Amino acid sequence: TAGSEFFEIGGLSSVTDNDTDERGFFIGPNGDMLIRSNEKYLRFNGGELEISASSLTLDRQGNLTVSGTLSSSIGNIGGFTLDSDEIKSRDNTSLLLKSDGQITASAVSMSGTIVADSGEIGGFEITNSHISSSDLVLKSSGQITASNIQLSGEISSSKGNIGNWTISNNALKSKN
Repeated sequence: TAGSEFFEIGGLSSVTDNDTDERGFFIGPNGDMLIRSNEKYLRFNGGELEISASSLTLDRQGNLTVSGTLSSSIGNIGGFTLDSDEIKSRDNTSLLLKSDGQITASAVSMSGTIVADSGEIGGFEITNSHISSSDLVLKSSGQITASNIQLSGEISSSKGNIGNWTISNNALKSKN
């Protein structure tokens, strides 16, 4: 009858045929189609596309599952923009991961071991031998240099200078 024509090759009887033992090709009267080879299929039904293959599944709700490598030079993933050399948050300021290893984040909370031989944290310069700012130097040798230090508690030293005083093993002597 007119309007009820369909095309069928193999054992499939409709676009919704879920018999995984059947193989075939079916096109319904409204243009819906099913191509099936056992558990693998391509289905277009009511404007929705479904794909099921050994390493890729796309269901009617748009959920895509891929096993293997997924490659793209541009795109969007879960609130992040993917460019050819970076992944960044949509506002371009909250999180930035660059292909050269740079990470920029506005609200980082880290735990575990952090290793760096150079950089800057909160106005302090970091090198492989010291941490410093304009008024404070902490060296890996134990030396501390500060221009405006206040200490409390017990201070021990076997040598050194404080003001015009010299500290030795058993004496504190005025330099005058």
